Amino acid sequence: MATPWSTAQAPLWWRLRAPITVLTLVAFCASLLSPLSVAAQAGAERSRALQDVSPTYDAPRQLDVRAPSDSSGDSLSAQPLDKQGAGQLQQSPASVDTSRLQGAVGATLPEPDDTVQPAALPTGDDKSGVTSKSISVPQGSGTVQGMGESFSAQLSTGIMTYAVPFTLPTARGNVDPALGLSYSSSGGHGNAGVGWTVGSAFIARQTDRGVPSYDDRPSWHPNQDRFVFNGGQELVPVCDVGPGLSCPGALPGEVMPSWSVGWQLQRPRVEGSFMRFFWSPNRRTWRVQSKSGQVLELGVPLDGSGYTGALETNPERPSEVYRWYVSREYDTQTATGTEAGAPVNTVLYRYQLDGESRYLTDIYDTTPTTAPTTTDLGRYAHHTRLTWAPRSDITRSYRSGWLIERALRLSRVDVTSARYGSEGREYVRRYQLEYDPAYHVSLLKSVQLKGRCRPVGGAARSVFEGPGGALPEPLGCVTEDLPKLSFGYSHVGPPTADGFEPFDTEVRRIQNSPLHSLDEALTDLFDVNRDGLPDVVVTAPGLYGGGYGWFENGAGGQLDTFSQAQAMALRGVLGANAATLQLTNPNLVALDLDGDGAANLLHMPVARSYGLYDFVQLSSGAYELQGREVTTASGLDVKIDFGRDALETQLMDVNSDGLVDVVVTTGTQLETFFNLGRLPGGDGQFGTGA
Repeated sequence: MATPWSTAQAPLWWRLRAPITVLTLVAFCASLLSPLSVAAQAGAERSRALQDVSPTYDAPRQLDVRAPSDSSGDSLSAQPLDKQGAGQLQQSPASVDTSRLQGAVGATLPEPDDTVQPAALPTGDDKSGVTSKSISVPQGSGTVQGMGESFSAQLSTGIMTYAVPFTLPTARGNVDPALGLSYSSSGGHGNAGVGWTVGSAFIARQTDRGVPSYDDRPSWHPNQDRFVFNGGQELVPVCDVGPGLSCPGALPGEVMPSWSVGWQLQRPRVEGSFMRFFWSPNRRTWRVQSKSGQVLELGVPLDGSGYTGALETNPERPSEVYRWYVSREYDTQTATGTEAGAPVNTVLYRYQLDGESRYLTDIYDTTPTTAPTTTDLGRYAHHTRLTWAPRSDITRSYRSGWLIERALRLSRVDVTSARYGSEGREYVRRYQLEYDPAYHVSLLKSVQLKGRCRPVGGAARSVFEGPGGALPEPLGCVTEDLPKLSFGYSHVGPPTADGFEPFDTEVRRIQNSPLHSLDEALTDLFDVNRDGLPDVVVTAPGLYGGGYGWFENGAGGQLDTFSQAQAMALRGVLGANAATLQLTNPNLVALDLDGDGAANLLHMPVARSYGLYDFVQLSSGAYELQGREVTTASGLDVKIDFGRDALETQLMDVNSDGLVDVVVTTGTQLETFFNLGRLPGGDGQFGTGA
């Protein structure tokens, strides 16, 4: 490029252009690299911050919880951790998986730094304090710890649930058995105390609509019983699998198993688990297929053993099965050779019978590779045994159609495992359950995990199973125990008081109390407006213009306050009027006849038709007692006469279908007139005496 000057003649600014250009280029590059260096520095600072806020604990105290030694004699040791980082171990020792604590012995952990704020690690898990499974707690030093992952609450009902899992040995394949305690604040008397249950999968006949009929036929029919899985999932029939694996109700592209001809396919009413339920032609076995190919066999397993201990049946008619418990579980891996097609990764479940109720006692898994299809329980590598003890708060039920008594509760769970190269299974760990003896009901007080035997000098001593899989108490050795997981319960009164806990004796005055007493024959309590509060109804037409009078409870949104008297008109049927429909009439009975939660008045004269009355709100806001005529299909049995047989007639739900039935006794015979409200067109009707 030509210039107008020579180098010597060039101006000063021209001679300095090259250094200036270089400096400008360097500055420009530095400006580009500056954000990168700042970002790198910020990343390093964050890395140091994450290292600084890693969970910190005090030095752990040593606790030896040993698992079975292998052939080299090595063993597993675990330590409970203190302070905040170990809160989960202290809160739920029963759920500790000691297999994950290898190498923790002698670890030196840094002291906690309360000045550093915890940082959220990129785990992908939602640890928000506003989800349905966590409690919102403050952040920073001294924070209150949450309830843990085992706690959850149902936001729609407020029911609290909690789980205590039992750690079992890992089985071969994809059939790991799972066992643990589950708590629900709405639960009743469970087999591990009030609210607590433990057990295995089952299918039972549905009883919320009455006692089952046990009318099991080779194919589906309209009167067939309904079934529920694990007490919650209602099953609905889809089809009876026919020749050629045909199923009219199958989904597009769905293929039936080759063995399913003659089996009945059912599915959950509310799909969520994507499982298929097959009921065998002899109605003794259920096969449940999961979406991953795992199979549960409930009832009699199809392994040739003929085991029937997983059936809960009528003691007088064993063909009537009320409940099917899981007896075998396996995955898709099968044997070859002479036993081709037989599953090799299996889990077997065994039960004991007490009071016509089944209790899970044994879980076996992992057969030897030399005999993968064996049914010899002694050759399985892992065995979990549940021990049951008598309880004082025995529960009894007739929902199945016969007496089922539950008089046992879980006492302990023993886990045993086979050692490589030795015969028999030896003690690994134990979960000991303790109940509060101060109460007349079974309240689970604590769960404690006990480790295997630690020898006191000399060679190690193993504890092996006895006859029938029973495990003797470890003697001549010391077992290291984790801290107890304890539970407390709220109570109204002292636990030492006899009978029921005390009532509130404070007298509360009711505002605008009606000028009627409940001891009057014409006065009673009904929930007229269906707000859940009892209102006062007076069946005195002479006082209220030829109708009823009623006083609203909670008027104006104020509790313990009644409104002024309000007139209620009557619309009678079959010639009934206000003078007839008085509570003094023995043929007028108050009950919830149709099971809708609202009270009805049933007028039952000695005739083939009668009147059923409801409290109905009109468009004006006033209420009216409206009646409708009801006639049974076979005509009203004249033996239902509340006027003549008032002392011999009782109203009760005999078949547990939620509807009131009529029971008439004469001293020599007893007749039951079942409510037909669950049948089409049977609302408010009774059948003939039976």
